[in-house]
Amino acid sequence: MLGVQERRIAVGVDCSPDCDGLLCWAYRQAELTDSTLVAVTSWLVARPDLDPVSADVEVAARTRAVLAATVARALGADRAGAVTLRATPSSPADALLAQARKANLVVVGPRGPHALRYLALGSVTERVLSQATCPVAVIHPAVVQSAAAGPVRGGSGRIVVGVDGSLCARRALHWALGQGALTGASVEAVLAWEFEPLYGIYPYGPGEQTWTQHAEQLLDQELDTLPPGAVSVRGRPVRGRPAHVLIDTSTDADLVVVGNRGVGTALQRMLGSVSQKVARHATVPVVVVHDHDHPPGGIAVQPRRPAT
Repeated sequence: MLGVQERRIAVGVDCSPDCDGLLCWAYRQAELTDSTLVAVTSWLVARPDLDPVSADVEVAARTRAVLAATVARALGADRAGAVTLRATPSSPADALLAQARKANLVVVGPRGPHALRYLALGSVTERVLSQATCPVAVIHPAVVQSAAAGPVRGGSGRIVVGVDGSLCARRALHWALGQGALTGASVEAVLAWEFEPLYGIYPYGPGEQTWTQHAEQLLDQELDTLPPGAVSVRGRPVRGRPAHVLIDTSTDADLVVVGNRGVGTALQRMLGSVSQKVARHATVPVVVVHDHDHPPGGIAVQPRRPAT
């Protein structure tokens, strides 16, 4: 039985071949954080001509068997034995949101098999991103296809995180620092800002230099609140739309971390819609941290295993 203080990562599995890389990424993240990995799938029997009791029992058994085979195929028999299987009679989003209430991280793919490729997040992913009570990792096809190379370990040794002065962005920054401590990666805190002259007021209103200084000051304030530690953090103000800036600056990163539904202070940056855009278009793993996230059982969002 899982203890209250035990860490848990839930990964959504649709039992297709595309899940192999997703499971590998989630398994490596579970190893890094000393977490129990829970593979979650769901099933529904909606045909009125079937006996609901016998149909549920049969479908539940078959679904669990397929889930077990999928996990074993992706991870191998030895590692699959350490994975907890959950097959539930509910919608996929409901199943993952239920697990999110007990998890430290939920791992999902960007869309279902019927979504338009690279154009939209699946409805399940969008709902989990907006309603989960823990951080959500979205693993994209490019990551899945190169899962054998290890998207958690190795790579560029760099994590990009968006900051804007909001609570959720601050939580995202701390999550990125914890991940950096686990993997030995450096953290690049990126604050995107835009300058739009107010015609009829400019040049008497704030100019571009003022906005640049304001962005630098806000970034310095955020970094000054961080506790001293071994993780290298670099602050970088970049002019441009936040989603575009984060996607562009993270193309060679191991991971990009963003906040959800955060409202910037002086610069009025809103990361709610930004997080959806980054999750949709980034080519690296995306972790979305919410301002309402809270670790289960009072577990602090800190790494368990120091970097080696």
